[in-house]
Amino acid sequence: MSLITMPVYDTEENRRSSYTRESLRSLRQTVNPEKHTVYIVDNNSCKETKELIRDFSSKFPAIIITNSDNLGPAGAVNKSWKFRKSNQHGVKIDNDVKITQENWADDMEKILSLDPRIGILGLKRKVLPKANENDIINLGEFTIERCNDVIGTCVMHSSNFLNKAGYLHGTGFYGYEDSLMCERSLIGGFYNAFYPKVDLEYLDPGDNIEYSQFKVKYATSKAAEYIKLSTYYKNTRNIFYDPDKQFHISPFINRKNFRPARTTIKF
Repeated sequence: MSLITMPVYDTEENRRSSYTRESLRSLRQTVNPEKHTVYIVDNNSCKETKELIRDFSSKFPAIIITNSDNLGPAGAVNKSWKFRKSNQHGVKIDNDVKITQENWADDMEKILSLDPRIGILGLKRKVLPKANENDIINLGEFTIERCNDVIGTCVMHSSNFLNKAGYLHGTGFYGYEDSLMCERSLIGGFYNAFYPKVDLEYLDPGDNIEYSQFKVKYATSKAAEYIKLSTYYKNTRNIFYDPDKQFHISPFINRKNFRPARTTIKF
């Protein structure tokens, strides 16, 4: 069983409520709630989206978390992961994606069971280039594509990896947490991959110029912080992070084999 989380931040300015409507409908049609736990985390969205979430929860047994402020994707997902069990995989899915294949989460779980070395397994957007032949891996009935960085549109983090890594480490309200998580997976001795079979439709065409410019500007402003965090994880080899306790040792790993950090980082 996986814990599937969709963080939502819709406003009248960014005009994303229509994407959320399609994404929620997709979840309801393709995910079995008897096998997986679904969390919708509302980062103080507009009235239209709050009504969409309320309607969704009346038809599908999801758990709704409502924040009074925008905590960003990482902050929202981390709130749900506080309830994750050690044997549960953690899925982060954006609220601007439509998946038509039923039981996609079940297939991803099967892949992780076939190769426990996978840290992060993502669904692949159609616009991404084909994988190099050397990166294609056959696991029985499944074919995956090994890669370093998995786009965070819809990603399953293995329980083995999360037991070492803990939580997403965001650099602010927007950006970099997915790339940083992929780095931490590699540092932790795992590898990342795409599962390209599932048809994933990215709903946001980027026609909201103002919102797109905001994302680029905000992400650019956080680049230096991302580099600091990336350097910290590479230098210390300690990939665990808890937003409430900052950097410390995972309760799921053997403390006797843990090497103390050689550097510290301040913000």
